[in-house]
Amino acid sequence: MKLKPRFSLFSKNITLNDGTIALKPHGVEELPLLWGAVQESVAWAGTWLPWASTDLTLERERLWLTEQQSAWREGRAFGFAIWTADREIYLGAVGLNYVDWAQRRANVGYWVRTSRIGQGIAPAAMGLLKQFAFSALDLEYLDVLVNPANLASRRVAEKAGAVEKGTIPNPLPPERGQARIWYVISRNTPEH
Repeated sequence: MKLKPRFSLFSKNITLNDGTIALKPHGVEELPLLWGAVQESVAWAGTWLPWASTDLTLERERLWLTEQQSAWREGRAFGFAIWTADREIYLGAVGLNYVDWAQRRANVGYWVRTSRIGQGIAPAAMGLLKQFAFSALDLEYLDVLVNPANLASRRVAEKAGAVEKGTIPNPLPPERGQARIWYVISRNTPEH
C-alpha cells in the first residue's frame, strides 16, 4: 500500500507558476481578496457550487481558509488560490480533496471569479494541479464530478484530459445523491 507523503508543516513557499497564473496554498491573509472574488461570483457560482450562496459570511470564509491549512498539514486536501502570475489579482481556487492514499486518487474542485471566466484560467490551473498531484503527491487518478448542465466545467475537465466514465449519483457531501458526470484523469492521460 502506498503511504501518504509527509507534510509536517504547512508551507507557504510552494508556488506553481506557468507564466500566466500562479497557484499558492490558501492562507488566511488572502481573506479580503477571496471575499471580493466570492461576492462578485455568488450569482453565477451559486448555480453550480453549494457553498456559493447569499448567506455566506466573511467569518465562514475565514474558517474555511483555516480548515484548508489544517487539511493540507494532515494530507486530507491540498487547496490552492489561483492568482495572476505576478500575484496581483486573486482569480479563484483549485484543489484536491477527499484524498484516498490507499487508492492513490483524489477529487478535484475548481472555480474562477466571474469577471475572469472564459480566459483559460481553469484549464491552466488544472494543468498545474495535475503536475502537483502526479509528481509531488504521486497520485494515479483524479476524479472530477460535474453537474451535467455545467457545460463550461465539463469543457475544463475535458481540456485537462479527463475521460468521461458515465453519470453517477454524487458520493460527496453536500450534494450526495444528485446526478454528476464522472470524469477521471489518470497519470498517463494527455491534455487536449
